Amino acid sequence: MTYSERNKHQEESIDRITTAFNDETKLIEDFFDIQQKLFDNYFFAVMNKGRIHLNSTKMFCQAFIKNHNLIFSSSLLVKQSLYGTARVLFRQILEFLILAKYVSVADDELLARKWLLGEPIHLTNDVFNKIKNPNIHELRATYKAFHKYTHAASGSVQIHFKREKLVDELHHDLVWILILLVLNYHLLCSHVITDDMKYFADYWGDKEAESKQLRKQAKDLKSKVIKKLTSSGRKFIREYVSSWEVKPVSASSFEESIKQYPLTAEELEARKHLSDFIYGSKNLEADE
Repeated sequence: MTYSERNKHQEESIDRITTAFNDETKLIEDFFDIQQKLFDNYFFAVMNKGRIHLNSTKMFCQAFIKNHNLIFSSSLLVKQSLYGTARVLFRQILEFLILAKYVSVADDELLARKWLLGEPIHLTNDVFNKIKNPNIHELRATYKAFHKYTHAASGSVQIHFKREKLVDELHHDLVWILILLVLNYHLLCSHVITDDMKYFADYWGDKEAESKQLRKQAKDLKSKVIKKLTSSGRKFIREYVSSWEVKPVSASSFEESIKQYPLTAEELEARKHLSDFIYGSKNLEADE
């Protein structure tokens, strides 16, 4: 196919694929919009009590926003029949999800600071090997599979571009986007939006009723997604959304890290001011 022929094909693919996979694309769009609205309803509470100075807060907000952009981009690529290119983005989405949840559970401000400074983080040693419970076999296996998509391997990118030859591959990617949206919703409601943010936003704002309705709608969409999955897909979600028990950071490791990545005075003050309130985030999904 020439460049112009391929470009025409991609433009025509959007309507065809949206029609062929109407159920999946509609679920993606609805779940995407609900999460964006919930984030918008609570985001102003980030500025309350100096929370914005916490490295973890900066990281969580970036993780959610960037993942939302990546999910939108990957869904658009799939609609254009570019399933191979979409899969390259899956690894980034999963890395944001895993790293952000670990920082929240471990209360690891130093790892968040290291990430914000652009320093290399190795997910296996810095995160996976520190998760004691649950067994994260599916998370590890999926991360390994996604890792292959980002390299010039035999299973990366794609050769065919005509939709009629790609039905199974396109459906595979759309379902994976739905799975990643379920995980992104968990990150938002259990780790980005915390107890004091919810209280502050609901008390001072006027979005409490709307947010409650959005969470109810999200619960219904989540159920529809899970019904589409195999046992492995459901296990993958359970491993991510369950409570994680992580290994404590050793005193020597903490002291070494604090010397290499010292917290600023504003960050230390923010931790002192908020530590009794914000850690141990309430899972808003329990409200549903």
